[in-house]
Amino acid sequence: MPKQDYSENEESNQETEAIVASDPLESSSDNSKLASRRVFAISSFAGPLPPPEQLKAYDLIKPGLAGEYFNLVKKQAEHRMELEKLVILGDGKRSWVGLVLGFLIVCFFLGCSTFLIIQGHDTAGSVLGTTSLVSLAGVFVYGTQSRVQERKEKRKALFGSDSDE
Repeated sequence: MPKQDYSENEESNQETEAIVASDPLESSSDNSKLASRRVFAISSFAGPLPPPEQLKAYDLIKPGLAGEYFNLVKKQAEHRMELEKLVILGDGKRSWVGLVLGFLIVCFFLGCSTFLIIQGHDTAGSVLGTTSLVSLAGVFVYGTQSRVQERKEKRKALFGSDSDE
């Protein structure tokens, strides 16, 4: 970020003198002129670390404070990355557990359906087998649609667009 110079230049001095000279309230019998200028500077930063000038100011307040602040930001970033890694690993494990349990449940109901059909309960076995397969397909479609919707929401939050790129 370039450093800004707030010193008065010749042009602005001439403008100020012209304004004061043209102001009837400022012209007095002793021909004294009074001019004042206010300069407001606003600075902001985005991200975990402030600009270097501000870090230097921290060190002026207490020697080593900028280093402590830097270490704190570093520890916070490491902690956040560790938590994100745990979340990703946990999501993967939950996904696999869900797949395995879903497979076992469907196998159980298809086995029961086959057993019912072999025992002569054709209608009950067919309904049970059809219901378990339709439920499995429904869960798959619902999961796919919810992932697509989640990705759209994330894309909209990040980029502010609804496009399907």
